[in-house]
Amino acid sequence: MTSVSGQGDTHWWCSSGSSFTAAPHQVAGHLFERGKIGSLVCDSGYFYKPLQRGPRGMRERAFYESLNGAHAAEDAEEGDEESTSILDDLSSFVPGFFGVLELGGITYMKMKDVTRQYEEPCIIDIKIGYQTWYPSAT
Repeated sequence: MTSVSGQGDTHWWCSSGSSFTAAPHQVAGHLFERGKIGSLVCDSGYFYKPLQRGPRGMRERAFYESLNGAHAAEDAEEGDEESTSILDDLSSFVPGFFGVLELGGITYMKMKDVTRQYEEPCIIDIKIGYQTWYPSAT
């Protein structure tokens, strides 16, 4: 991966020729600031979220993989019908997940960039409850 700076933005290129930039409309969460690793977007319509290390990152990745698995199980008519149905219903509210990608030693989740079609997107990330992680998470 190569990094090139210009006009206030930093761009990265990988072997596929895609250009990556810091997510331009992001105001909180995984931001590129003060040396932190942040979210990226690419010119081919994907959003790349850095995957946290440890159990929290593993659970988040497993969740997105289970959403994809719900579609596969439904197509093959396998698996637990009730949990597949719930995951399938939920998947319509979650950006498409296309696996993970290693960039510069960081693992990113590759997702559909749902903001790409808008000039001034406005998105809210709502947490349900008073704690967003298991007490045993590190």
